[in-house]
Amino acid sequence: KIEGIVYYYLPNSKGLIIITGALTADGIFGHIQESLMSNYAMTRNEMLYYSHVMGSVLILPLLVAKNEIPGSIYFCIENPSILPYMILHGLSMYIGLGFVVEMIRVFGTFVAMTVTSCRKFFSIVLSFLLFPKNLSFVFILSVLLVTFGVGNNIIYQNREKEEKPSPEIAIEHV
Repeated sequence: KIEGIVYYYLPNSKGLIIITGALTADGIFGHIQESLMSNYAMTRNEMLYYSHVMGSVLILPLLVAKNEIPGSIYFCIENPSILPYMILHGLSMYIGLGFVVEMIRVFGTFVAMTVTSCRKFFSIVLSFLLFPKNLSFVFILSVLLVTFGVGNNIIYQNREKEEKPSPEIAIEHV
């Protein structure tokens, strides 16, 4: 799954590292969020709040070290028409992340990650339909790898469910 998305978006080595790191962190944090919600009965809004506070605390030193904050503020001052778009983007991200966290809470990490991967896949297909591009071998390979990754995860998850004995069977053997 990760390899397909990497090949599609950024075939250079820097992009490979960035996308692989982002997708790996996404998978890890999904499991952490599921664990926190089930063990500590956190609500969706609490999960989003604390995730973003921690993310902000972690990214702030990098932004300060690279002196990115003054440039961002200057850009917004020079281009005030961008602010409504930034607010709309933030609002849509909040709503989308709320749905993902709710999927994790209700259905588990595996289903949420499968749905988000399929959404990315259909976004790629839709982008080819709406904005025609040259179809290259890398794009075809990417689609095949994403499809293989999602299918492999589904098969693995189904096997895992089949191998676990049900509580009734376990009680009968005791």
